[in-house]
This record gives sequence, C-alpha cells and structure tokens, in this order.
Amino acid sequence: MPSLPMEEPRPEPHPVQTSPRRKLSERLSNSRQALSQRLSNSRHAISEQVTTSSQAVQQRVSAKTQAIKTKAKTKMRNMTPGPIRSFFSFFSFLARLLWFILRKLLWLSKITAIVVVCYLVFAALVAIPFVQKYVIFLNAITLPLGADFSTPEKYGFAPNRTLNFYIPMRNHQSLGAWFILSDSYYHALPSKAIPGDNALLHMQRALEKKPIILYLHDSGASRAGSQRVQQYQAFSTRLDANVLAIDYRGFADSLTGEGPSETTLVKDGATAFEWLMSNGKKDRDILVVGHGLGSSVAAKLGQRLTKDGKKCKGIVMLAPFSSMYEAAISYKAFSFIPLLEPFTWMNWGYGQRIIQGVMTYSFDTLDAVPDITAPKVLIAHAEDDSVVPSRQSDVLFWEFLNHYSSRTGPNEAERLEAGIEEAEQREDILPPDPPNGQVKTTMDQRPLGMYSYPPSPRSANTEIQTRSLVKVKEKRDINKHTNTTFIPKFGFVSTFQRRSGDENDSSKAIILVKTLAGEHDEVGLQEGLIDIVGKVFGIGRAIG
Repeated sequence: MPSLPMEEPRPEPHPVQTSPRRKLSERLSNSRQALSQRLSNSRHAISEQVTTSSQAVQQRVSAKTQAIKTKAKTKMRNMTPGPIRSFFSFFSFLARLLWFILRKLLWLSKITAIVVVCYLVFAALVAIPFVQKYVIFLNAITLPLGADFSTPEKYGFAPNRTLNFYIPMRNHQSLGAWFILSDSYYHALPSKAIPGDNALLHMQRALEKKPIILYLHDSGASRAGSQRVQQYQAFSTRLDANVLAIDYRGFADSLTGEGPSETTLVKDGATAFEWLMSNGKKDRDILVVGHGLGSSVAAKLGQRLTKDGKKCKGIVMLAPFSSMYEAAISYKAFSFIPLLEPFTWMNWGYGQRIIQGVMTYSFDTLDAVPDITAPKVLIAHAEDDSVVPSRQSDVLFWEFLNHYSSRTGPNEAERLEAGIEEAEQREDILPPDPPNGQVKTTMDQRPLGMYSYPPSPRSANTEIQTRSLVKVKEKRDINKHTNTTFIPKFGFVSTFQRRSGDENDSSKAIILVKTLAGEHDEVGLQEGLIDIVGKVFGIGRAIG
C-alpha cells in the first residue's frame, strides 16, 4: 500500500505585541477612572455629613425653641392668676372645638352639594316625557324574563285551565290575554284536554255559567307576574269566578303599533269589556277589578261605560291613588326616601306647580268619580302599603261620599234614611265570625266630619272597641253617614249606601276596606278581603 503523506505542523501564532504608547494611554485611562470614582465617593460622603449636620442643628434649634416656649408658658402660667388661666384654657378648647365642627360642616356641605346635584339631575330626567313614560308604565322590560305566555302551566296553573289567546283590534293589532276558567267549571269538564279549536267555545260556556272578573293589572311586569297569578287563582278558586286578564298595548306580547298612554290603557280595558259582551256576557254581569295603576284605569273605564250608556256589575279598586300627581309626591324610595315631595316644601306652591306642569299623564281618578254609575264600588287598601299611602283611598272614599250626598235631594230623605237603617242591620258583607263566638263584631255608626276619617285600627284598641262599641244615636245630617265595623286582626270596613228613586233598582253602595297587612302587591290576596268582594257583589260558592 502506498503511504499517506504526513501533514506538516502549523506554526503557532506570535503573541500580539502592545506598543508602549498604547500601554501609557491605558494606564492614564485607568488612573482617570479611579480618580473620578474617589472624587464621587468623597462628594457623597461630604454631602451626607452636611445633611446629617444640618438635621442635627435643626433638631437642636427646635429642641431649644420648644424648651424656651415651654419655659415661657410655665412662667406665664405661674404669673397668670388661676381664673384667667382657666378662661384661656376654656377659650383654647372652645376654639379647637369650633374648628373641628367647621371642618365637619365643610365636609358635610360637600356631601350635601353632591346629593342635591344628583337629585336635581334625577328630577330633570324624570321631567323628560320619554323618561317619564317608562318610569310610570315600567313596560320596557317584560317580567318574568323570557315569559312563555302560550304555556300558562309554567306559572302554576292546572293543565288547560288557563287559555292563552289574543283579543283582536283594528289594523291587525291584538291584546295578549289569559282566560282562567272558574274552579267548578274546570273540574266539571269530562276531559282536561281542551283543543285549541274549542278554546273559544269553552270560554263562552264558562261565561254563560259562571261570573266573570275583568282584571286590569298595575304598571310593570306582565299578566304572568307571580303575585298576579296568585290573584287570578284566588278569584277563580275562592270566588269560583272566571277571570280575564289582559296586557295593555306596549306590555308583554300585545301586538300594537303604539306604546302605552293614559288614553290607550282605557281603550284596552274597553276592548276587553267589549270582547266579553260580544261573547255572551251582559255588561251588568261584568265585575271590573283594577290594581294600582289599573284601579285608575278601572275608574276611567267606568266613566267611559257611563258615556256609552253601559253599566258594569261593579268596580273594585285595589291600592288605588287619587291622581298620578298625588302618587308621585307621596312615593318614597325604599319606604323612607321622598323623591318628589321636597318640591312641595317650596313657598307659595311653586314646587307643586312645577311638578304639575311637567306631569305628562294625570290619571286623575277623582275626576272619574262623578261619572261612575256602577251600582257598587269597593275600595281596598293595606295600611302598610309603602308604595301608595292608604290615605289615597280615604280621599277617594270621601269623594264618592260627597258626590252621592250632593246628588241626594230633599225628596229622597226618607228613602235614604231607610237605606241607612237597613245598612245598619247588614252584616253579610263581613267575613264570618271566628269559631266558638270568641270575638263578635259590632256596628258603629257616626256622622262623617266628627273625626279624622277613617280611624286607624293601629292606633285603636280593637279588643276594647269590640266589647264597648255601640250605635251612636244623635241628631245628624242624614245625607252623610257611614257604617264602620272594626274586625280584630284584619282591619275595618266602612259602608255607605244610597237608594235611588227607582224602587226596582238595587241600592248603591260605596265600601272602603282597610287591611292591616298586604302591602301594595298582596292586598288583593287577603282571604278576608276576597270574601268581602264575593259577598258585596254576590259571587262565590256560598252565594251560588
């Protein structure tokens, strides 16, 4: 084999030789850096020493100054007599206290200014008609959220007991409605399955056999609200009546081209009333029940029926208000914060004029009273209502009394006196007495105007009253009388009756019911009140 050539070793690189000039420059550079570092350290040390010395001098000066002041105060205190020294000490304490109060007042003034500005902004927003509309009607959000009105069973109704349908209106518009069958009619059905094609037929048969209540709900939410569902169930079960509940235009699934207003709400109530009449129910057999805002709609509906020559069976107003203005100024957020009431504190009524000037909707229930020809009107309110004060019902009751009293002529005196005497003997509008006769209610008849009517059961000892109340027999104006009955643990019932000139016409009655509990939304759920409604208007199982 031929031998491979050997590689020759590479020569090692020679070290780089530094020139003397470069070495000298490096040494000079290192020396400069070291010198600058020493100078910097020296400067820092000198500045720290100067700072420390100045602080020490300041501390010494302040200490000596404080010592001099202390000595001077001590000498002055020793030189000053005791009374003068006490006076100056008290003056110093008073000055410090006043300064502390002044600082707190300045802080409170800032907070007050912020609150006042926020309140004025709120008032300005409410004055805008667009905002005011949604504040009054509260229809911007449909509650319950995602409500399925086609399936009422989701909200606690028995299968096929509540029929969802739409009341037709003009221009292809409609009102969403529920028709709740009365308890006895529903249980008498051979089959609980009601086909959609027969829904109208069953509603017509139920209207033919059982009483009907047209329910007009309060502002906000929809006909599927939980408390409203309980109200329908109470009427249909305890009173064995059919219930028609509607949603006004602009609420829930009512298909209309315009939003709610005072006029349209009354029109919607009249549309539902006409639908009941078109399906076989007479106008005199329809009981109209309104709650909150719906009570004003019910009163306006009664006024409209009078103008149209019709008359309903009666009107029930639950937690009503005399007008939207009164409801607005009396409303308190969280039950204790007045919102618009501060405007009424202005002198010469400027605040009231401002509120009345910006109010877009009046809902003046008092204005409808003279035109209501319903035979009987029942007003119910809970004394613990924190939304609409119960005194609003007192105002309405007074308005009805004044209206009927003013319409009573001298020729009707004997008939009126006979009607009052008959009313004194009536106790069928009251709930039954407790078992074993433990508590007995008695009538107390007094002329209106002798006291601030009506007396509050909260401020009265009902236990003593139920034992000692007697009929007051005194000379009085026969045109103004009312019968007030206190019911322990429930409230009281005040009744005024007036007979018309027609002997065949039934007596007219205005009834005020005040309950101790129920607040605003649940006053209609009180069983005692439902029993009174049934007996006043002649509906219910016991009455047939």
